[in-house]
Amino acid sequence: AGGRLYVMGGFLGADVFTNVYVMDLANPGAGWSEGVGLPQAAQGGAAATLDGLIYHLGGASTGNVRHAGCWRFDPAHPEAGWTAISNLPTARAWGGAGAAHGRLFFLGGYDTNVLSAVLSYDPASAGAGWVETAPLAQAADSFGLAVANSRFYRVGGNNGASDVAAAARGELQTGVAPSHGPLAGGFRVDISGAGLGDGGDITNVTLCGIQAVILTQRTD
Repeated sequence: AGGRLYVMGGFLGADVFTNVYVMDLANPGAGWSEGVGLPQAAQGGAAATLDGLIYHLGGASTGNVRHAGCWRFDPAHPEAGWTAISNLPTARAWGGAGAAHGRLFFLGGYDTNVLSAVLSYDPASAGAGWVETAPLAQAADSFGLAVANSRFYRVGGNNGASDVAAAARGELQTGVAPSHGPLAGGFRVDISGAGLGDGGDITNVTLCGIQAVILTQRTD
């Protein structure tokens, strides 16, 4: 973010760290400098950047105690430190994070089991928190993850029984997600796809005959 490389948290033996180290890629000869530390010691946390901001999601503290805390950091205003955002639904670590289409995604990981869940978070609708989307084809933790052209690439990891060498590619589904929910409402629904206009001209939405409130629109 901002032309700098960030390394956050980690562990050595039984010690888990809050330290954040920063390298300016325009001046790599200067080496690493200490940045603003995480609010909580974490190993196995996931990190992603979105709109110039850095997000650190989940992780495990000393004794491998997993937590659900998520934080945001603005490299342009380091004096503001880390700001808490919505927690993950359950404490989890060793997952992967990436950003696409204005949203953050947390993939897989481990809570008390290896997970296939994929969670989505839209900072423009922060009150909705994390929303479950289409899951991974196979539960996995401790994998490599990269995002290119809004596609997610997952490499390796562990499925709870053994290490895996497989690589997989996924992209955001179009349509309505989640595909079902309680008639009482009160939860977020994403409608995505082609031919939906310019991101600002949808004025009326009903789902199963129930009027919906439009929280935000965007075009990519």
